[in-house]
Amino acid sequence: MLLASALFALSAALPQPLEQALTLQVDETELSTGHFRVTEGPARIEFRVAYDDQRQAELTLLAPAETAMTEAEVELWEAWQGDDEADGEEEDSSFDGAYNVENLRASIGGEVSELGREDGLLVYGFTPLSLFSAEDGDGSERIVQHLTGRVAVDEAAGHIAWIEYSAPESFKPNMAARIETFMMRVSFGREASAEAPRMEELAFEIEGSAAFQPFSQNSRIELISAEFTPAD
Repeated sequence: MLLASALFALSAALPQPLEQALTLQVDETELSTGHFRVTEGPARIEFRVAYDDQRQAELTLLAPAETAMTEAEVELWEAWQGDDEADGEEEDSSFDGAYNVENLRASIGGEVSELGREDGLLVYGFTPLSLFSAEDGDGSERIVQHLTGRVAVDEAAGHIAWIEYSAPESFKPNMAARIETFMMRVSFGREASAEAPRMEELAFEIEGSAAFQPFSQNSRIELISAEFTPAD
């Protein structure tokens, strides 16, 4: 109750198009089947995820054929299968297709600035309070304080089109690491037959060094098609 009251207070001063997008009534659902395309560097795979009644996931490779996979694609496919075997289901809420207005509100806070239009969308700037996909204990609070945010509203559809986080300059999340580049964008869309929007894509780019060793990651997760069932 206190959290709901705090979020309502934060949203009170938001511009009407953004407020409308964040008050969209969305029934709580769970992903039942999904067609994913995952790209990480030069590797790209497509697979189907299907959940049973116990929320156990079965992954089926769609492309490329196993005999045609590169070493990087084999490693990427094994990593996703390994995550599934370890957790039983995908734990990261940003990958389950949900249009989670509570997470969006918590990330944006109560102060935004209108930046204009981009590709027909109304864009606002904000100082992120959290990442849309943040989970307790994931360490993202050490990163988010160095980021700026933008959020785009599709006024015709009445929902958030995308939310983006980026680092305007390099920063040190801890003593042993420096982040030179950071960008994360979560995009949403609504299929013609769907009652509510869903996540369509999560793009992530990071480059830096840790313990004097350089690292970089450039990945994209696309939810090409999905079916949902009411949450228990």
